[in-house]
Parts: sequence; structure tokens; C-alpha cells
Amino acid sequence: MKSTPKITTTHYAIIGGVLLAGLGVTWYVLHSKKKKRLERQKDIRSLTTLSPKNMEQNTSASTTTVPKITSHTKTKTVTIPDWEQPFTQAYVLEVQRWLQKPIQLLDQKTASTWAKQLKEAKGIFNDNEEIVQRIFSQQLQDKTQVSTLSTVFWKTYKLDLWNYLKDFLSSKELALLVTRPVAQLPKYRLA
Repeated sequence: MKSTPKITTTHYAIIGGVLLAGLGVTWYVLHSKKKKRLERQKDIRSLTTLSPKNMEQNTSASTTTVPKITSHTKTKTVTIPDWEQPFTQAYVLEVQRWLQKPIQLLDQKTASTWAKQLKEAKGIFNDNEEIVQRIFSQQLQDKTQVSTLSTVFWKTYKLDLWNYLKDFLSSKELALLVTRPVAQLPKYRLA
């Protein structure tokens, strides 16, 4: 006949300690995610939207204006795009206004597919950096496509793409997988 082991107060103390530690870790993870989410929301509020009305009101301080003659009687002021900010949603509009020529744009279906892949690249315990690398190093063809992808990501998930990537990639990964490949892309491609 087998005897069942007795649960002593030591066993209860161990079980209670493990449960308490688990609750502490869970609270920390949830609290840090909430804090990061609130910081991202503050950053997002300061973004320029794609609305042409808002774009004219919120042009970057680093842009300059150059007069451009459009006809014999009229002079039009054209804003030079901020070439170093392709993650802004206004980048495509600024390039189109500056060039006044058709450019090649990323179609919405492809941008939506890539936005979904980037959203799913962030894991709870393990992130999928290969997807980020593939999109930014191989699939995006110019900086206007980066802007379009950023815009679609915002419209779909209400998250800023740059801050989202910065949230789960280390600074070294961000530089290697995102910043350097984007810096090497052409500014735009004419249609």
C-alpha cells in the first residue's frame, strides 16, 4: 500500500513564492508594454497626416521654398521635400508637389501585405527580423515606397511604423535592417 506524501508548510511556501514571482513578472511585462504604448501615442499625435490641408500647415522646419515659374504670369512656391524623412506620411505628397511629374508608387495591396508582415514580425518572445530585412533590403525600391508603407501601416494599425520597429528591434538591428537599406534607396522613381 502506497502512502501519499504530505504537503507541509514548506511546500505551501514554495508554491506561494513561485506564484508571487509569476505575478510579479506578468505585472512588469504588462506595465512596460503600457508605458511604451503611451509613449508611441504621444509620438503619433505629433505626426503629420496625409491631408494636403494639414501638410501645408505642418511643413517641416528644415524645408526651404524655391520660387518656380509655372506660366508667364504666375509664380508658384514649391517646397523641397525633406529627403531624410521617408517614414513621414507627407513625404510622397512633398515629392509629387516638388517634381510635378508622375512617379512610381507602391500599390495599396502590396503595402497592406507588407504592413501585415511587419506587424506580425514582432513576437512575444522572439521577433522575426528576417521579414524586416527582406522588406527593407530587397522589396522596397525607393523612399516614396517607404512613405507609402508607413502611411498604410498607420491607417491599418494606428501605429507609427518607425516607432513600432524601434520598439522591438535593438538599435544595432534597426541600423542594420532598416536605416542603412533605406538610406541607400533612391529618393523616388519617375513613372
